[in-house]
Amino acid sequence: MQTPRTTETPALHLEVGRFHARVCGRDGSSPLFAQLNQKMQDRCVALKAKMAAVAASEEASRDLAADTYVAEQEIWDEVRDFQIDLLQLDKQDASLGARAKAFPEGFGEIVTTRGEALLKEVGDLKERLAEVKDHPVVAAGLARLDAKALALAQALTAQRDARRAHQQLVSEEGAACQAVREQLKSAFGLLTDLFKSSPDRVERFFLRFRKSTPRAKKAESATTPAPRLAPELEAARFAVLSPAGAQRPRVGRRPLALKSRSLATPVARPR
Repeated sequence: MQTPRTTETPALHLEVGRFHARVCGRDGSSPLFAQLNQKMQDRCVALKAKMAAVAASEEASRDLAADTYVAEQEIWDEVRDFQIDLLQLDKQDASLGARAKAFPEGFGEIVTTRGEALLKEVGDLKERLAEVKDHPVVAAGLARLDAKALALAQALTAQRDARRAHQQLVSEEGAACQAVREQLKSAFGLLTDLFKSSPDRVERFFLRFRKSTPRAKKAESATTPAPRLAPELEAARFAVLSPAGAQRPRVGRRPLALKSRSLATPVARPR
């Protein structure tokens, strides 16, 4: 019997479980088959429900990630607009130095930061503008930033909650897969007891989903070394396969390499 591993997908667990339930349900020769069919059907229904819940959770997580992305972009846009307002304010009253206080090293780092780090950047920006926060232009800009930061904080909280809920659903899905594996093992034991005289029949009730490919078989045969024969068997094989008069090479010794023509002993030519 082939049982799905813990690392294999819930979809495979469901396929193997449904196959087993279906085959058992079509055999009416023993009351045991109806029992096995019902038990596996219950586990497959539970697993399918958990799989659907996990899929819905993944879709919700993607939606919340999009909400977080939009909230970050809105803060970046507000920071760009705010620094323009501060430039205009400094032109009206250079003694304020509002833009230099707000962005001593420019605003580029803020508009590339994301998540919780972006909320911290907004908080630091408000602290740097504490001296001029009561000015109408500064106060209006900080109020807009506060609203955008609140939206981002809510989006991040929703994402964290969804992540925890998703992890819980994945854990429950794994438990449902385990229930399928345990039922397969239990059914295998019961069917083995039922078919003691013909154990081959047991395999009919379980899906064989692991198959060796021709490429794997070829690679295995290529890497498997050929068995070496004993010296006396090699001599007998040579005597049968070789033509008459051929000399058998000495077993266990490497043949001498042929010398090249340039190094061979010169042959005397007739004068």
